Amino acid sequence: MKHLFLLVWPLLLLCSGCDFTDLSIFEPKCKTYIPQKYKFGYQQAEIWTTSRQMSIGDTVFIRAHIPEVIMDSLSGRLVNIRGRLSLFFRLSTASYFTSTSPFAMDTTIVRVFQTYFDTFVRTGKQTATYSFDAVNQGGFWNLDIGFVAKKKGAFDIYPAINFLQTAEVVPKGTCMLGDSEKYNAIIRIKSRNNRINEIYPILPQGLEESFGFIVE
Repeated sequence: MKHLFLLVWPLLLLCSGCDFTDLSIFEPKCKTYIPQKYKFGYQQAEIWTTSRQMSIGDTVFIRAHIPEVIMDSLSGRLVNIRGRLSLFFRLSTASYFTSTSPFAMDTTIVRVFQTYFDTFVRTGKQTATYSFDAVNQGGFWNLDIGFVAKKKGAFDIYPAINFLQTAEVVPKGTCMLGDSEKYNAIIRIKSRNNRINEIYPILPQGLEESFGFIVE
């Protein structure tokens, strides 16, 4: 009993202003669960450079033009994505393939990103180093950004959908099973001057839709 009191007492101090007649603060977030409502497939983004040979000051361009209406494979119907569409482009350093090291190692540069690249946004909004909100324009979600190289090296960009918002409203206390933030939507890239297979002749699993480039 003494040990239980020692655990509860700090909580009481932190919540000295709480009304314990309102038991809702202890209620679980999910009382009931419903199946995942939608399942979306591949959506396209373009990643390219103007030349295969890159130097410091050159740019990697990224553009997305995703329809506001997406086919749901579960129902076979079209679903409106009207609230928000957030895209993610993780840019990591990579090491060259060698005979003694058949698997290259990724190294994140997110904490020192500005020493490696400058970022510009022509269309959309940057919400974090690698995250961007697309803009709804004329029935499409549009994003137009670029990364300008400041250092030499080999790099790869992994694209993904962070979040998309439908008109689906889930009642309070109800949680959706499965992937309820992006409903299995995946980015498939259309690329030019992609050197990912040169950087990774043995492509690590999960990088199939990645873009590779080398700043020389």
